[in-house]
Amino acid sequence: MHDMYSRFLETPEESTRLLNDLKIAQAPIVNMDLSPRRRQRKGMAVEYIHISPIVVHFSFSPRGTVHRATPRVSSLQGDIIDALLNSVGATLTEVKDAEIRMAFFERRGVFCKYRELMTEVRSHYRSQAIQQVYVMVLGLDILGNPYGLLKDFTRGLGDFFYEPYLGSIKGPDEFAESLARGAQSLLGHVIGGSAGAISLVTGSLGQTFSVLTFDEDYKKKRQQRLQLKTNSLPDALCIAAKSFILGVGLGLSGVVVQPITGGVQEGAEGFFRGMGKGLLGLIMKPAGGIMDMVSMAFDGIRRAAEMGESVVLRMRLPRYINPSEGLKPYSPYLASGCHLLEQVSKGHYAETDIYWTHAALTPNDRTRVALVTDRHLFLLEKCRMWGGWDVEWMINVDDVLTVPHIQFNNLVIKVKQEDWILNFAGDERYIQSDDLQVLEWLKDKIEKVLLYNMRGKPCQL
Repeated sequence: MHDMYSRFLETPEESTRLLNDLKIAQAPIVNMDLSPRRRQRKGMAVEYIHISPIVVHFSFSPRGTVHRATPRVSSLQGDIIDALLNSVGATLTEVKDAEIRMAFFERRGVFCKYRELMTEVRSHYRSQAIQQVYVMVLGLDILGNPYGLLKDFTRGLGDFFYEPYLGSIKGPDEFAESLARGAQSLLGHVIGGSAGAISLVTGSLGQTFSVLTFDEDYKKKRQQRLQLKTNSLPDALCIAAKSFILGVGLGLSGVVVQPITGGVQEGAEGFFRGMGKGLLGLIMKPAGGIMDMVSMAFDGIRRAAEMGESVVLRMRLPRYINPSEGLKPYSPYLASGCHLLEQVSKGHYAETDIYWTHAALTPNDRTRVALVTDRHLFLLEKCRMWGGWDVEWMINVDDVLTVPHIQFNNLVIKVKQEDWILNFAGDERYIQSDDLQVLEWLKDKIEKVLLYNMRGKPCQL
């Protein structure tokens, strides 16, 4: 702003001002007297004038370097003032994207002079700007922009009631979808607004700490880290953790690097100055890293909420509803079994199969699980590297030849072979477990699946 308007603030030379005064003194008195009167007698008839509402997104920060035509002479007082303005002053006065709304201006069928009309327009917008001062005050970053938080909450609450209303007009199915969208919008705006408020507060404090380090290289590296924006919540948390580690590392290394660099560049004076910067950075850089970590983490949560990602985690798994039995009391066992079916082969079998039952074959670590649906039998093994489930074998229920039987600690299942015409004995699959009660229980469940498939009846647990 100073660079833009500095030429208007320059004081003209005395000779220029003297020439302007002489031009006014030498002007004819008649012309000077008549021209204002003529302008005063002129008026204009305004049939209709309308200036639409104005929305201004206001941002302000006193940080930065002023490019003066003549370099300022360095002084202790000026350096202290600059440090205060760029640290504490900037923290207390920074505003980011405060939304200022001004009402429209309208007049119909008036006769007035041009100056009177412009005066009325300026007065209108001046009063509108004065009424919006609270927006700039409540939009301060150090306060967490409570005005923006309230606006987000109001918008989410409006969607929570307005979306179901629109859906109810179309039908019951659309009402359920609209209710889900309204609830998602409410949670997204509340969570995103709260996270954004915390991010603004911690970001302002982190900027203050970076200024107080008096290390230009650290400021540049910090600015580069802050420019790494991502809409993925895991990536944002990873960048935030790296910011904290880098702040601690630079703080520890600065104790050694700063005195050496200062000594090489400026001699003994630079050595002691670098020692002071290093000791100051030992405190400020880790503290700034913590503030930046919190700020970037909550900013990632805000972005994830705005993009519609699932930020709120479930307290329990979704309820399992058997299509043939309808709604029943919530069962954690059935819910975990349905969730297990959705994890097998990326949910491929969940689209065609109806969950029947499952059992852990190794109760201690639960790394091997037998899963039974109305169409398939699965033997699953937990993958230790990425936590998914590997299918050790899978057979179709229609390929099972006889009722399974228990042999020692194995449940033996005879199935058709691919070349079953030449070999009627069939093939065998084994479900191994040291707990015979689990095997007996699985045998009973598989037998019921075979029976209901033979009769063509719907599945019942």
